[in-house]
Amino acid sequence: MLKRKILVLLSVLMLFLIIGCNKESEEKEAEDAGDPEEEMSQIDEETEDEEADSSEEESEDFTFIDELDEATVLNDLDATALDDYDEKKWRKLSQENGIEGRIFYGDQKLLQSETGSPGPGTYLFDLEENGPIWQQDRISYFGSSHLLLEDGILYVANSDKIIGLDDETGETVKEYPLSESSTVSEIYLFEEYLLVGYGEELILFDKETEEQLWETPFHPIRAISNSTHNVYLEDGVFITSYYGDKIVGIDEKTGDESWEIETPESTIESFLVDEDVIYLFNGVHQLESGGMRAASITMFDASSQEEIDEVVFGEGGSPVGNGSFATEDGQIIFHEADGLDQSIVSADPDLTKENWIVKGEDYYLQDMLYENGKIYVIAEDLEEKEYFLIIIDASSGEVGEKIILEDGKNDDPNTFYTYDGKVYIHITIGSNFYYIFDEEDVHRPLPK
Repeated sequence: MLKRKILVLLSVLMLFLIIGCNKESEEKEAEDAGDPEEEMSQIDEETEDEEADSSEEESEDFTFIDELDEATVLNDLDATALDDYDEKKWRKLSQENGIEGRIFYGDQKLLQSETGSPGPGTYLFDLEENGPIWQQDRISYFGSSHLLLEDGILYVANSDKIIGLDDETGETVKEYPLSESSTVSEIYLFEEYLLVGYGEELILFDKETEEQLWETPFHPIRAISNSTHNVYLEDGVFITSYYGDKIVGIDEKTGDESWEIETPESTIESFLVDEDVIYLFNGVHQLESGGMRAASITMFDASSQEEIDEVVFGEGGSPVGNGSFATEDGQIIFHEADGLDQSIVSADPDLTKENWIVKGEDYYLQDMLYENGKIYVIAEDLEEKEYFLIIIDASSGEVGEKIILEDGKNDDPNTFYTYDGKVYIHITIGSNFYYIFDEEDVHRPLPK
């Protein structure tokens, strides 16, 4: 009997041991396998992380001013004093009572129009003989417009007409009458046309026949006032900006507004048109609904006015409205600023890649121009208190010259300009004179 009880107890103990081992094995397997809900949560988190990484990679495709290895820093470059610069490549021109507007120089001869000294009028002055070759006493520029020279004709905005003078003889060869006395804000020359911003109107003339083709109301064009690069003629439409908040297309034949691109939540710093694409450079600004809108470049199809894409600047960066260009070799070049750290950026046409950057730390890049593969920049080193002309090769971003300008500064973007490869800088703060630079020979004659 006792023996049977002992056998029963041993059987029960063995059963408990077997059950316990099985349970421990199941728990271990469960631990190894993990909780299904927890496992799914981990998978979701990993997927979100992968998507975030992917999104971050996409957003970094074009970052504008993130440090590129090949970026050139202006502060690190040596500057050349004018006394050490090749005297064949520059000249300083001044006159007793200052210079008022644009000039054109070549072969010791100066084309100029003044309302004051050396007497009201427009003239060709011989600097070696110190006297005029010809002078039109009753013709001088009027208003905020400036002289334009093209194909041997000097265009002067008088109070009631635009006059074209033969630059060698002073003979009047063109006249474009204006209906009443007003202020000419600017003249734009196209292959077939002369376009005039006049009071609160745009007036179009046939350049050859001098016939007025149309006039249309167009209250001040903010962008027109500072540049000759912001009225474009594309596929029969003049494209310009209106009050800085929209882009308009004006029919070449009628003067009627063909279309508009309104940007109520943007501030247009500048714009350019290239290969049927309109690039709007929008600054940082406050929205009516509150909050801030980051700076961006928006691309539109010029034919359909449909938005193609938008690229947003990084925190702090913003385009500056004093220069944006499309080059012949397919680059979009613009000025970007993040406080006092300012840069010139070259990007490809669809804004997916930066080509090069030239930047300055505590540099004020005052204005920039583009002509024949060169970028010309007026810049000020705010820390060292020096003022420069900087010449950049547009294809490579290589800085060719950094020249110290002395005795004053320019305060009018209309009198920093290029013509026939020469760079003209009117110094108006601290003094009144012109610097003229030419990478070949500043004294070479004006083109015929």
